Amino acid sequence: MKDSRSESPNAKRAKTDELDILSPHVMASEAKLRNVYESATPYPHGRIENMFDGKFLENVLQEIKQNSKVKFKESDLFRVYQSIDLGNLSDEAAKELPCLTKLKDALYSPKYRAFVERIACLPPNTLTGQVDCAANCHAPGCHLLCHDDVIGTRKVSYILYLTEEGWKKEEGGALEIYNYDEHNGQRIPQPIPCKTFLPIFNSMAYFAVQPGTSFHSVQEVYGERPRLSIQGWYHAQELPEGMENATLNRLKSTDKGEDTDGAFCSFVDDNDESMSDEILSKKDHDFLAKYINETYLSKESIRNIRERFEEDSSVQLRKFLKQEWIDKFDKSIKEADESLGGGQPALDYKIGTTGGWKIVGP
Repeated sequence: MKDSRSESPNAKRAKTDELDILSPHVMASEAKLRNVYESATPYPHGRIENMFDGKFLENVLQEIKQNSKVKFKESDLFRVYQSIDLGNLSDEAAKELPCLTKLKDALYSPKYRAFVERIACLPPNTLTGQVDCAANCHAPGCHLLCHDDVIGTRKVSYILYLTEEGWKKEEGGALEIYNYDEHNGQRIPQPIPCKTFLPIFNSMAYFAVQPGTSFHSVQEVYGERPRLSIQGWYHAQELPEGMENATLNRLKSTDKGEDTDGAFCSFVDDNDESMSDEILSKKDHDFLAKYINETYLSKESIRNIRERFEEDSSVQLRKFLKQEWIDKFDKSIKEADESLGGGQPALDYKIGTTGGWKIVGP
C-alpha cells in the first residue's frame, strides 16, 4: 500500500530547489555556525558571509530598486525608508518580483527554518511559518536607536545586507551589539557597543531575541550610499519569558496602553496660583527676551502654545531663538566638531567625553 505522505518526483524536486540559491558552504558549516552562535556574548548571535548566489542577489537588489515604492518612517527610535513588506506581498506584486519572492520563500521554507533552529540551538518545530520581513533602506542620516527587538513572538532576528560592494567603516550603518549592566533589577544597555558588524553585501547577521538582553542598534549612515537590507524575524509559538523586561513594555504602561511608565499624574493643580493671569513676571520676561523670540513671550502666545500642546501632545515653535544666539551656537558647535573629529562624523564613541562630560547611554 502506498504511503499517503509520499510525494511525486516533481514535488520533491520543487522543495529541493527552494534552496538552490543558497551558497553550498552555508549548510555545510552548520556545526561551526551553531558553536559560534551558542558561545557568542553578550547574547547569542552570528554572521554568515557570501550567503547566497551573488548574481541572484544582484537580481533581487535590482527588483527592489525598479519595482518598489519607498515609504519614509520616523519615530523617536528610528529613521528609515521601508519599501516592501514581504509578509503582505500580493500575487500581482510577486509576479513583478520573482527573485525577491524566491528569496522570501527560501528563507521561510520548512527546510531552512529547521536549519535556523539547529544553528540557533532551538528544539525542532520551535519556529512557525509566519513571514515577517521587509526591504529597508537607511539613507544618509538614517539610524535605529538601541532596543531589544522584542515584539510579540519574535524568536530570531536577521538582517540580509544588499549594500553596494566595498562598504567602508567611515560610511557608518554598522549593526551595533551592546552588553548591559544590572541596575535595580533591570538590565540597562552600556553606552558603547561591545561589537559592530559592517553591512557587507551578501552577508547575514542574526541573533536571539531576548527581552531586556538583545540590545542592538543601527549606526547612523554617514556616507552618501544607502544601506539596503532585508530585515526580518522568525517567530515562535509562544511569547518569550520576561516580556515585562522588553524595551517596548518599559516605555509604556501595558495595562492602560499609555506611552508612559505608570499612571499619569497632573503636573500642576488646577487651583495652583502659578497659573494666574501673570504668566511671566517682568523679571522673567526680560531675562528670556535676551534669548527667545519675543513673539513667544506674550500672554496670548503662551496660552495658544499651551492649548496646542494639550490638544496634540506636541508643538513646533519656529525661529524660537534669536538669530544672534543661533549664530553663536552654530559657530561654537562647528569649532568643537573641528577640534574633536576634523568636521567629520565621529566614529570614536568616546569623542566629546572630555571636560567633565561623560556618556550615560547608547
